[in-house]
Amino acid sequence: MKLIVGMTALICSLGAHAAATLPDDCKAPRMDAMERSAIPQLLDLEPGTAQIRAIHTIGGSGAYEYQPGLWRIDCWIDVTWSNGTVDRDFKFSAWTDRYGGYKGAYGPPR
Repeated sequence: MKLIVGMTALICSLGAHAAATLPDDCKAPRMDAMERSAIPQLLDLEPGTAQIRAIHTIGGSGAYEYQPGLWRIDCWIDVTWSNGTVDRDFKFSAWTDRYGGYKGAYGPPR
């Protein structure tokens, strides 16, 4: 019985962690997939325009709780586009909102 209670507590604590919603760090494979799908949407790119060819992670934060139960991750990346341009040291951020959705931002260094 103790084992069941302990396992249930562990599963519940893991479910509350960022791993259930956002990647744990900027180098996680899930983060690359998230960046590749979100950046074109954030830039509102039309079909047939430049596409992402490569993403190189420079650094960033691990996922962190910015408010109770809400998670955020900030990554600095270089993005190479199919038209040859490179976005250097751009910041990509993703976070969960209080409605259970995701929000994001992408832009140049300040």
